[in-house]
Amino acid sequence: MPLHPRVISAIATSLIALSPAIAQAEVFTAQSTVTAATLYPNGAEITRTARLQMPAGHHELRLTDIPYQTVQALTQSLRAELKNAVLGPVSVRAATSPQSENGSPQAQAAQAALNAAKDTLAELKAQKAAALDDVQAAQDSLDFLTRLKAPSGATAADLAQTAAMIREQSSAARVEKAQAQARADALVEEIADAKAAVEAAKSDLDRIAATDLSRVTVTLHVEVPQDAEVSADLIYPVNDAGWVPSYTARLDTVTGEMQLERGVKAVQATGEAWFDVELAFSTEQPDRRTAPSQVSPLIRRLFDPEELRPVARTMAADSMDVQGVMAEEMAPPPMMTKSAAPESYGLSLTYTLPSAQTLYSNADETTEFALSTVEVAPDVTVRAVPLYEATGYVVAEFENESGEVFLPGEMRMYRDGAFIGQSYIDTIAAGQDTELAFGAVDGIQVSRVVLTRNEGDRGMIRKSNEMESAVRLTVENLTDRAWPIEVVDRVSVAEQEDLKIEWTSTQEPTEVSADDKRGVLTWAFDLVPSGEWSTEVTEKLTWPEGQQLR
Repeated sequence: MPLHPRVISAIATSLIALSPAIAQAEVFTAQSTVTAATLYPNGAEITRTARLQMPAGHHELRLTDIPYQTVQALTQSLRAELKNAVLGPVSVRAATSPQSENGSPQAQAAQAALNAAKDTLAELKAQKAAALDDVQAAQDSLDFLTRLKAPSGATAADLAQTAAMIREQSSAARVEKAQAQARADALVEEIADAKAAVEAAKSDLDRIAATDLSRVTVTLHVEVPQDAEVSADLIYPVNDAGWVPSYTARLDTVTGEMQLERGVKAVQATGEAWFDVELAFSTEQPDRRTAPSQVSPLIRRLFDPEELRPVARTMAADSMDVQGVMAEEMAPPPMMTKSAAPESYGLSLTYTLPSAQTLYSNADETTEFALSTVEVAPDVTVRAVPLYEATGYVVAEFENESGEVFLPGEMRMYRDGAFIGQSYIDTIAAGQDTELAFGAVDGIQVSRVVLTRNEGDRGMIRKSNEMESAVRLTVENLTDRAWPIEVVDRVSVAEQEDLKIEWTSTQEPTEVSADDKRGVLTWAFDLVPSGEWSTEVTEKLTWPEGQQLR
């Protein structure tokens, strides 16, 4: 049905009124780079920035170089911030075609380096081929001279002249061949180095250039009040990044000093390298749930057993309901996968590196960054556990006075400047007491000998309702220095009144039920060089006739 003349007139008037704004609107395409990233134990939040000069008016700003794998995060969590412009609608276009090349300056430089390395390799190969051609040409000359014969009827003088010529030419050909072969041989090592340079340049380009060149296009509708350089920041989370703590503990057993060097191992596989970014590490875990578990009502029901018999199936169903509620009540919450100055605000702790850093995109390549060094004043002892080991182990006990939490992570252990192995620490809260072990001391010899009570027995007299045993614990210091020693052993513990246990020790234990472990005994003392310490521990167990011990 044709439009009414008044409607046509109104549309025309509207188009005329809008024509200045339409005329001012332009589409700008800008390249963006990652300028900042906050890494979490699992995931990261990155900021990518684009800057360009824009005239006043309403425009579309398109960023077409965002890795495709982040499209879901972009559509769900994208934030955009502008300077010198007002932000309007934001759209994300998932459908995209691969780019033909990576346009970052670093990628272009890496590609140029690769091209130069290839050119150098090609030139060296050409030089070697030319040298080998000269070798073959000299050999051809030698072959020709070997076959050369004097003409029939030649005089003696002619033969002498011919022989001299052959000798002279053969000598020159051999010199040329040797020189050409020497040039070819000399180029072998250069060509090998050039091939290695090409492979290194390829590796550098692979680290810099995106592994997946597919891109997502983000379009920002912006209003620019006046001609200005517009800065657009896109902030969004990514999954393929994270960090783990890294520690190094250094103990000096002579001075008693200890340092804890704290660092992080970071990795990202977002499909693009991050160059000169402001890098920060947060202890928060966004992949954890944000709310506590809900407690459902626990409903109890009473039933008359006589009434339940005819309706066994109903009873079973009700029982399953009650058990389900009880299981829900008792079940734990579901498990969820999961030198910088610390910045603490509320419950969050973030470490920001003092200078810009580069992090390449490679799931198999981690980069370690140093955070800080904490000075510790530990109590150092040598702990002996005769039940299991024949030597003592250095143990450093200390309080975490840094004011910061130590997250779980691997720890490299150094004692007196020597690397002694790798360990692992659990979470150490601020103010928490903990200990680290620094390896065996071979000069501290430990033994646990079961004593003989009567001939034919090995330290045990056992009747139907009685058992006696005795052991001797011994520690010898074969080093040239005194050590504080801590010996740990155990005696039997009863959880039934009918089982009676009596025990004695010739050396009074310093602590009984150490660390709230029943029956665990501790002796603490200093042991001088060439010194020896020992104690005998006996125990007697009795129980009623007719019962057995296990």
